[in-house]
Amino acid sequence: MKAVLRFGFTLMFLCACVGALAQSLLPVQWMYSTFAPGNSLAYSPDGKLLAIGDDGGVHILSLASGELASFPTAATGGIKCVRFTHDGKRLLAGGVNGDPGVTASYGILEVWDISSRNLVASLDTALSNGIWSMTVSPDDKSVAGCGYLGTFEIWNLTNFTLIKAVGLANAGILSLAWSPDGATIAVAGYRQQGGLLELWNVATCALTPFQSVSPAEIFSIAFSPDGKMLADGGVGVGSTQMVGIAELQSVATGTRSALLDTGGNEVLSVAFSVDGKTLAVGGELIFEVWDATAGKLLSSPATANNYSVNAVSFAPDGKTLADAGFSNSANTVACAVEQWNYKAGTLLTSLVGKSRASANSVAFSPDDRQLAVGGGIVRLFDAEKGGAPSSIATPAQDIASVVYSADGKTLADGGYWFPNQYLVGLVEIWDLATGNLLLRPGSNANFGVESVSLSPDGKHIVDGGFSWGGSWGSVVEFSDAESGQPIWWPRPTGAGINSVAFSPDSKTVISGGVGTLQVWDVPDKLLIASLSSSASQVACVAFSPDGKAFAVCGASSSGGVVELWDVASHKVLNTFALAPCASVRSVAFSTDGKVLFAGTG
Repeated sequence: MKAVLRFGFTLMFLCACVGALAQSLLPVQWMYSTFAPGNSLAYSPDGKLLAIGDDGGVHILSLASGELASFPTAATGGIKCVRFTHDGKRLLAGGVNGDPGVTASYGILEVWDISSRNLVASLDTALSNGIWSMTVSPDDKSVAGCGYLGTFEIWNLTNFTLIKAVGLANAGILSLAWSPDGATIAVAGYRQQGGLLELWNVATCALTPFQSVSPAEIFSIAFSPDGKMLADGGVGVGSTQMVGIAELQSVATGTRSALLDTGGNEVLSVAFSVDGKTLAVGGELIFEVWDATAGKLLSSPATANNYSVNAVSFAPDGKTLADAGFSNSANTVACAVEQWNYKAGTLLTSLVGKSRASANSVAFSPDDRQLAVGGGIVRLFDAEKGGAPSSIATPAQDIASVVYSADGKTLADGGYWFPNQYLVGLVEIWDLATGNLLLRPGSNANFGVESVSLSPDGKHIVDGGFSWGGSWGSVVEFSDAESGQPIWWPRPTGAGINSVAFSPDSKTVISGGVGTLQVWDVPDKLLIASLSSSASQVACVAFSPDGKAFAVCGASSSGGVVELWDVASHKVLNTFALAPCASVRSVAFSTDGKVLFAGTG
């Protein structure tokens, strides 16, 4: 009975309760469940709360008590922007459902009541790539949002209906800002022939005569409090390469009043202080405070987010500036939300623990005594006594998969890292007795390894992941478990591999992913079969203990699905449709093979 419970526990925490696992096993100060927190932040109008949007959801921090409230989001692709209404009663969160570039995705808008912390409304929008920027009207009656594509939408915040959708030809919209007088919405992004920076009349939804000098691509835009100036930040074309640009422009004339020298790195966020005299600029290797009148640099605070500052925001007290983002070095990744006395350039508080901790995958050791958790790092817990975990010093920025060897002496992990500033798939084998790295096989999954499996006979490693060469592709790689040398790296069809599994006899591998399900012969290095699954996106594959069947789970057009396949005939034995669930994320057999567990997302 213990073994059956163990499998159920593993599945539930791997798929349905990842957030709960992270909160119960990690130190109290940990506040994030994702590798790259701080997509967006916003102060409440009274300055008492700080809202943070990230890929794990929505978080509200009480600046007086330090209490953090986290709200689970239905946005499977994360929250990209947060905004308080001007009366401070509601928080709006915009995000993505799906995985842009890999699967179909669309925007989701969530409205939260601050006093009750209840979800007031959740709107699925027609923005096909999600909501990446939002702006609220000064009277709090409307909100406008945009995604990467050339459309922005305006919604009524009273009855939560769509007021207007405005489409721009041959354009991508990355940022929106409502003017203080409520009459105009600034729209920024890019066009095929250059930058995009336009002003639209809200009442008529017509383009105003505003003409602007703009860089090739604008990521962020902001009105000054008096509505007379526009600040924008993005990236433009230099003499030999793309360079970061931050500008101040006159709304009345459309002329540039200042071009700020940010050191050549892309600018991701701009924000005016409450009095309009100061401009904060954040971006790649950038965190700067500028005199918005004279266009002069005032300070460059030494933020922990020295790789990328994704968001900047001034507090209503006029004294405090917050930034959010992450850093990247050879050995550590620090994610933080910080508050600064920007006039003195001194750090006041670091609001979020600097850590890579998250929970993407879990595995028990064969003797049930240890639990490995893979996420931003690899952590090892005593499964019987609990207590603080030990960690493995992997350079990976995200671990998607962990698995023990059959003898329990080694642990394999798969994920990605940033050697030389490029995203590369990573597979590692660790000696659990010494904590030493045994192998780091090279990977052709240049956008990350999603799954890794060790053959029961200890001879082979297989991993699966994503590649990019103008379009998304699948990667399956076989390596020698002793030397780490590559043996075979077929390129199956499909847009990525999410799961790989060895058969108990080590002779067969199943791989599944986005539009792909294959059976591989390991000794002869052959593709045995490409199978047609009702799961158009396979999330997980698993062999039965006797090796005669394998399970497949994922998402279909009608909801979550689990299939049981016969290994010999490659035919489906049974299909379990779980229509209420959008997707089934993981499957596992009990040790006697009589029970199949499924975990939903």
